[in-house]
Amino acid sequence: MTLMVGDRVSFDGEIATVRFVGSIPNWPNETALGVEWDSPGRGKNDGKLGGVRYFQTTFGDKSGSFVKASKAKDRRKSFLEALVEKYGDANSVSRMVQDSVVPREDIKLRDDMAEYQGLEIGSRDWKVLGFRNLSRITANFENLTHISLDHECIYTNEDEKYGNQTLELNKILPDVRVLNLGFNLIDDFSVVHSIVLQLNSLSELNLNGNVFSAFGRNLAPLKNIHTLSLASCHLDETNLESLVSVFPNLRRLSLSTNDVRNWTKCLTALARLPNLHFLDASFNELEDFDFETLKSLVALEALNMCGNRLDFRVPLRVSLEKIRELDISANNIADWNAVDNINLLFPQLKKIRVNNNPYCERGEGKEWEDELLVQLVSRFNSGLEILDGSEILASLRESCELYFIAKVIKGEIPYDVSLGRWHWLEKQYGIDKDARRSRKPDNNEKLFGGIFLSVEVGAKLLRKFVLPECTVGKLKGNISRDLKQCVLDFEIVYDNQPAGIKETMTNDMKQLGFYNMEDGTRIIVQSKVGVRRET
Repeated sequence: MTLMVGDRVSFDGEIATVRFVGSIPNWPNETALGVEWDSPGRGKNDGKLGGVRYFQTTFGDKSGSFVKASKAKDRRKSFLEALVEKYGDANSVSRMVQDSVVPREDIKLRDDMAEYQGLEIGSRDWKVLGFRNLSRITANFENLTHISLDHECIYTNEDEKYGNQTLELNKILPDVRVLNLGFNLIDDFSVVHSIVLQLNSLSELNLNGNVFSAFGRNLAPLKNIHTLSLASCHLDETNLESLVSVFPNLRRLSLSTNDVRNWTKCLTALARLPNLHFLDASFNELEDFDFETLKSLVALEALNMCGNRLDFRVPLRVSLEKIRELDISANNIADWNAVDNINLLFPQLKKIRVNNNPYCERGEGKEWEDELLVQLVSRFNSGLEILDGSEILASLRESCELYFIAKVIKGEIPYDVSLGRWHWLEKQYGIDKDARRSRKPDNNEKLFGGIFLSVEVGAKLLRKFVLPECTVGKLKGNISRDLKQCVLDFEIVYDNQPAGIKETMTNDMKQLGFYNMEDGTRIIVQSKVGVRRET
């Protein structure tokens, strides 16, 4: 097949776009192809050779190469060829491969298969004996619900005819719900459109890695598609706007690793998607983002912005209350003020990933990991359930927040106590606002000098942070949540080792400060003898 400028081509699985076809001095008797690789580091130049520019690259000064047109290329396929090769009935396909080595003149056709058409599949010229034979191969297709044809070198959806009948994908693939066409050689979006338009049950479409140079006009909307992945398609805001109008009912959209620079224009286009609740804008080298316009995406609940360059240094006046899930890992978040700004921007988060940012690299070891956990759990709202992939248990949250409060009051953790988050902490734990003023504890009180208790449950040891204002009853409740056991089924014993006394803590209203405990004080949890409760 003769290649033209703009065609997509693959060499040993590496995909490129043809930018030049012609001759160069290095190969005077060969046709040369100037290609730009999808992987920018794969090339050797920017389209210039010997001081002469033959083509211009768009992905960097090392994304271009010259190759001989005669160089072995991965075979380009139609959608149907790839489908039959991967999902065709093994026995039927095997028989057809055997048939392909029989000379044409030796084949005797039955009356019901008098018509045939040559179909090149693999490196052989198959004898496709009529439409009925193909029908036998595709008979099991009706059971397919997921089709994965990524990296298959698909470039076209030419109408294939067998006999006098045209294949209708909606009849061959009636129940396909998920289609993966990622990293193929499709450069015209109308090819994808013609395939998807026939798949009435399709709802999820993966087009990652296809670089489109044409988008078609006046395309019918694909209303069944609710999940669309367009990662690494080198889309900009203009052609993205063209695509959005074709998928009016999207709920999930991935735009990871693209070339969008004007996100205000992009988000304005996405605002026309009333059902969009997940957006992936990761790895787009973003240093700034229009969060104000993002608010116009009225159904958006989950946002992935990892792998960008956002620093959140400046507080924003907008509040995105509807966002419940956020991934801002691997950005440029450098300090705790930025974390506080993120909490103000996304006040109702349930899940967040914020790891692999510069602030994480200021220390190392277990103590630093504990410090990170305390700060993050305490600075984000108390509705947060998942932090960096780990569940935040109620007991862990309380320990972190109490420790954080103690450190802020002591001045060991800088924090803006005018923030609404601090007011919530004060109210939640009954902290006197005047306690932020420094004063010395008396003999029966270690004022806000929180301590860690070693809670012993059989062979298991729990480490819990408490403030002196915490009551015995509240400590029991905290332990019962960890044990998933009723507080009536156990009792706690204070092991006052310096005095050699063990005291059962029976007064649930008594504050722990009364016991004059220190870091590492041992609390023993033991089952009550003869406990019987009616249910």
